[in-house]
Amino acid sequence: MTGSSVNLQGQDLTNAGQIQVDIIYRCGVCGLMNLCNREVWQAEGISDVGVLAKVLAQLNPEDWKNSLVLNYWVAPEIVGTELCKSLSDKYDLDSYSYKPGVICETFIEEIEALFDRHGVSWSDVPLIELGSGASRADH
Repeated sequence: MTGSSVNLQGQDLTNAGQIQVDIIYRCGVCGLMNLCNREVWQAEGISDVGVLAKVLAQLNPEDWKNSLVLNYWVAPEIVGTELCKSLSDKYDLDSYSYKPGVICETFIEEIEALFDRHGVSWSDVPLIELGSGASRADH
């Protein structure tokens, strides 16, 4: 994928796609997310959420004529793990959905520390490059 991707409303989605791919990758690497129907995805060569993120980075999500876009951007079901649920419960994140604009800073600090421990820290540099699917670690 080169250049920018634009949706029907004319919004540039390149940055949004990069954020989605990197978040999926981070959460997979840190054990916050898993794929449903893991056996089906393993038969497709997708062993975990991190591998899925690398495949997603190679596909333009706006190219609905490409069957791979439907298979990989739309079909996968990604679920939170027990770690994700325990963090959500620990910080009572459900209560924040009713407080627009209010964030739980201690939760953010813990998530950032988790990302750091797994080598996927926040950065302006993409973790997985859109187009190639290469990761920062590949360089």
